[in-house]
This record gives sequence, C-alpha cells and structure tokens, in this order.
Amino acid sequence: MSRRGFALVEVVVATVIAGGVALMVHRGVHTLLEAGDRAAAVREEAAHAAAVRRQLVAWLNAATVEGSLESWDFEGTGGVSDGGDPDAALSFITLAPGPFEPGRARLMLRIAREVGTGTSALVATRDTAGADAAPEVLVPGARGLAVRYLHTVDGERTWTDTWRSSAQLPEAIELRILGDSLPPVLRLPVFVVPRSGA
Repeated sequence: MSRRGFALVEVVVATVIAGGVALMVHRGVHTLLEAGDRAAAVREEAAHAAAVRRQLVAWLNAATVEGSLESWDFEGTGGVSDGGDPDAALSFITLAPGPFEPGRARLMLRIAREVGTGTSALVATRDTAGADAAPEVLVPGARGLAVRYLHTVDGERTWTDTWRSSAQLPEAIELRILGDSLPPVLRLPVFVVPRSGA
C-alpha cells in the first residue's frame, strides 16, 4: 500500500508540536527580556546612588566658612524623628558645583516627610533668604539622617552630633542615610574631611 502525503492526524500532531515549541520559545525570549530590563534598572539605580554619594562627598569636601555674622556658615543639628530615626539637618556653604548653581551655594540637607502618605526622602535645598527653593530629591525612601562631627577638645579628638560655626569647620564629617530599600552604596557611611577645614 502506498501513501501519498500526510494523514489529517499527522498534520494536527505536527501543528500542535510546532505550536508548543513556538510557545516555549516565546516564553523564553519574554523571560530573557524581562531579566534584561530588571538588570538595566538595577544598574541604573546603582549608577544614580553612586552619583548621589559623589555629590554629597563633593559638597561636604568643598564646605567653607566665611565668618558670616547673620547666620552660622556651617550648622549641623541632630534630633530624632517621630518614628525614632535620626533626623539631622545640615546647612552649609559649599564651593562645589551642583544642580543649583555653579560654584558657591548655601545648601541644606534634610529628610523631607510627606504628611499623610508616610513617604520620605533625603533632599538638598538651596538655602536662600526668604525664597522657597524647590528641593532636589537625592534619595527617595530615606527615612533618617545621622551626622557626626569630629573635632579636638583639649588635645583629644571627639565626635559630636551638633556643629555650629562661622569660623571653623569640623575636622571630619560622617553622614549616614537610613532606609529599608536603599542601594548598597548608600547604606555605607559617607566620611569626609573638608578641604577648607584641614
């Protein structure tokens, strides 16, 4: 008996197998594309976090005092938020460029909290007299800020959580950002020795 072509059952079976293979290939490609998108998002988040860290170091490294009589040139205060997290605020003059203006600027670093939503972020604001400057969001999700200052008292080095001066910078500054979902590079303390204070 000779056969000339395929039986309908053979065509149906071949079509089902080809469809199954095509579906598996499609799912595999889709999974690879999703993994690539996730990896790109992680790389982008890490690059942004590294840029924020470099900006903080640059600002603090170029902090300066000018002997101002109207306000403190460098003022760092400590405190605790309602949630029990460190809630420091830091206001200083820096000569480092940033998103606000090239060269000299008075900046304020603090945790901004939105009432009702429970969201918070580390923000930098250009501190201008009388004008409300829009804050630059540096670290969304940051829930606390802890800062300490190194100085010498009676020949002995000591750390303190408050520094106010228009005449002298601290010998070193350690800044820690707190948050549950921070990128790893921002979980490490930022340690800076201001150039102007050395």
